[in-house]
Order: sequence, then structure tokens, then C-alpha cells
Amino acid sequence: MRAFLRGVAAAALGAAAMYYFDSQLGKRRRAMLRDKMGATSRRIRKSSQAQARKVAGRAYGMLHNAVSSAPASDLQLTERARSRLGHVIANPRSVDVRVDHGVACVGGEVPAADHDRVIREIAAVPGIERIEDCLSVHDDRGNLPGLQGVARHGRN
Repeated sequence: MRAFLRGVAAAALGAAAMYYFDSQLGKRRRAMLRDKMGATSRRIRKSSQAQARKVAGRAYGMLHNAVSSAPASDLQLTERARSRLGHVIANPRSVDVRVDHGVACVGGEVPAADHDRVIREIAAVPGIERIEDCLSVHDDRGNLPGLQGVARHGRN
């Protein structure tokens, strides 16, 4: 059996040699083989570089999460909550936010349509454990100066 396999391998090697060293088309066939092998190696190299970038990005992200997982101060949490409010309501200055040991005390005046959105956005800030809702909710903006105006950036 082993002799048979050697014979088949020798025949295949001989056929390949005849195919690539043919006097009329061998040069063309060798050039095509060279081009295909070059293209394959470039594709493998690009793929491995992309995988390396992906792994490096994930490692960087994991490192960043490990370093930044330190608890934020109350001042940082207050500023993060106020920043989020600026994206969802027309008058973020009419809402007062204070954070003390992870508990956000939210006060001020808001339209009824914005109340749930304000609470939801503040609750979404990482590090805020609980919210004390002290907001004064108004069905109509009426003559309250803090509730006048339109939403910025078209986000209402």
C-alpha cells in the first residue's frame, strides 16, 4: 500500500512539473501561480492585521473599563446628570440636580411631558443608585419663565 501511495505521489509530482515547466505555456502558468500565491498571502496578512487591531481594541477597552471603574465623586455624578438633561429637555436650567452618596435629588420645574424623560435620563447615569423626585410638574408652561423656550437641537 505504501508503495502505491509513493507511486501516486510521484505521478502527481511529475504531472505538476510537466504542467509548470511546459515549454509553451509553462511561463504563463508559473506567473499565474505566483500572482495567486501573492494575492492569497496579502489577503491572509490583511486579515491577520485586522484581527490584531480588533484584539488590541478589545484589550484597550477592557483596560479602560478596569481603570475607570473607580467610583465617581458626587460632583462628577451631578455634572453627568446635568449634561444628560441638556440633551433631552428644552430648559435644563429649570431643573436642579444634586447628588449625595449616589442619591440624586432632582428639583425644579418641568412640563408634564418631560417629567418621565428627566427621571429616566438621570437614572441612566452610572453611579446614581436612587432618585428623590422633588420636581414641580406643570401641565401647561403658562407664565413660568423657567419653562419658556423651545428645544435645542430639535430634541424635545
